[in-house]
Amino acid sequence: MKKIILCVLFLTLGCSVNQNGNYASVSNSYSPKKTTKKYKSNSFFSRNYNASYLSNKSDGEITRMIGEPDIKRFDHPTQTWLYQRENGTLFLFFEQQNDKNVVKHIEARNRIDDNKVDSDEFLRRSF
Repeated sequence: MKKIILCVLFLTLGCSVNQNGNYASVSNSYSPKKTTKKYKSNSFFSRNYNASYLSNKSDGEITRMIGEPDIKRFDHPTQTWLYQRENGTLFLFFEQQNDKNVVKHIEARNRIDDNKVDSDEFLRRSF
């Protein structure tokens, strides 16, 4: 139930902050631009880890592992980070715990039809 509420809030409020600190609106018709931006591609997830490895990690640990998100959304007391790739989007949902933000839910969605995809496979192919 909590996941559904977070997703609905995220999609209905429509006000996000991108990595440059500017406000951006969220749209179902997002189409990532071709970019020369270098993403960390150290095959972190092709080794022994899967999506559940990100659970309960702090925002600083996530940044060190997979880099800065493309969009950060703040809905007190939660945060949502989006990592947009050509094949889809990774959503990380953070909650405040002991004075730091930690990952409580991970979701990956296909770019074409917005359906959920296997987070482990998405991470292996995208990071």
